[in-house]
Amino acid sequence: AEQWDYATYLSILVPYNIISIAYIVGKAGLETFFILRVHIAFKGSAFAMSQCTVCVFFMFLSVIAFVWLFLLVVDRKEWRNIDRDYDYLILSALDAIFITLLLMLFAK
Repeated sequence: AEQWDYATYLSILVPYNIISIAYIVGKAGLETFFILRVHIAFKGSAFAMSQCTVCVFFMFLSVIAFVWLFLLVVDRKEWRNIDRDYDYLILSALDAIFITLLLMLFAK
């Protein structure tokens, strides 16, 4: 087997980090657009969202996006010694809960 040197490692790691950041920013942008679109479109109707609801959604979205960014971009061996994969499962469950809450905006 061929040994991986640092340049080979970086040639794989840099595109992975760029793609991960682009995915997270795009996903957060799409969810932000959806929240703002619902807030503006239904302002003054029976489906209107309060400012507090919008702020809670944006805070939840920011936390999820930051944690995804942290998990995908930061090398895990640098910041902890425990090798667990439950963090991705927990974060995926939180993301699913967030998307379910977004869908439940219309189920008043």
